[in-house]
Amino acid sequence: MIQIDGTFLYGKYSGTLLIATTQDRNSNVLPLAFAIVEGETLGDWTWFLRLMRVHVTRKQGICLISDRHARILSAVGNPSNGWQPPNAYHVYCIRHVASNFNTRFHNTQQKNELINMGRRYDHKTTNLSEAVNKVFRGARNLPITALVKCTYCRLVEYFVQRGSAAAAQQVVDDIYCNKVMEAMTKNATIAQSHIVRTYSIDRSRFEVEEGFNQQNHRSGYTWRLNLDERTCECGRFQAFKYPCSHVIAPCANQSLDYLQYVDPVYTIQNIVDAYSGQWYPIGNDLNMPPRAGPRITRDPAKIRKKGRPWSTRIRNEMDLRETQSQPSRRSVSLQR
Repeated sequence: MIQIDGTFLYGKYSGTLLIATTQDRNSNVLPLAFAIVEGETLGDWTWFLRLMRVHVTRKQGICLISDRHARILSAVGNPSNGWQPPNAYHVYCIRHVASNFNTRFHNTQQKNELINMGRRYDHKTTNLSEAVNKVFRGARNLPITALVKCTYCRLVEYFVQRGSAAAAQQVVDDIYCNKVMEAMTKNATIAQSHIVRTYSIDRSRFEVEEGFNQQNHRSGYTWRLNLDERTCECGRFQAFKYPCSHVIAPCANQSLDYLQYVDPVYTIQNIVDAYSGQWYPIGNDLNMPPRAGPRITRDPAKIRKKGRPWSTRIRNEMDLRETQSQPSRRSVSLQR
């Protein structure tokens, strides 16, 4: 899953900061890529997304989440950029869709129903990118060089902190990250009320009937599952890659270790690897070797004009709500 977004720069010269963000398996914000461009043009989004495929990830099956900016749609729609199925599946941020819906129809109840229709697999918004936007809000009025240095230094601090925390868990012999262990502990409590029926002598096929419990307040639902194929009819086992309550119940019934069905992506080692990229001190500017290429000079035509920057983004009541509730401090924690 990758979320992309763009935000204005507020310095003397106009520009836009493009951001790509994801989340590690411990549910922490994981910045992927930044780029300073002239604006959210088709050329800039095409360049950014194409280089994402070259330098960040070549994986298939990525869920790409964005708002409905016309330039993003055009860039993603170009097959040569690498963001078409099966490489990636582009979806819209449900907050933006619901807000645009409410702006037109003025019906809060139907807006909430629309949001619930899109509630699948935890991620349905561009909130991660917006969280990173807020972190760099105080830096977006700096000159370009200072902005790049500030971004670099804040990321170094964040990556070292997260990587060290994950490595500390390895020292105490933790195998899986805290988030998945908390989820499975909750699922194990729910599983105690389930009724298990075995359908194969090799203990692979089961039927699980939910009993009433205080966690989900429901009973009577029956689900089929196959441990060999790692599938459960509820869909959560396949989606999240760790045991749902319907998997834990037959494991307990048959004295099986349900941790064997946790995907390796949730291991502490995987978290450590996510933050193990190498960072190097910038050092003194005076010690940097002179650049042999052409000298870049400021373009007077790019000096910011008075007034709010012009935007091509579809605006809605979400923008009004955000401008009325700006954070009072520049320092915002880079955490969910």
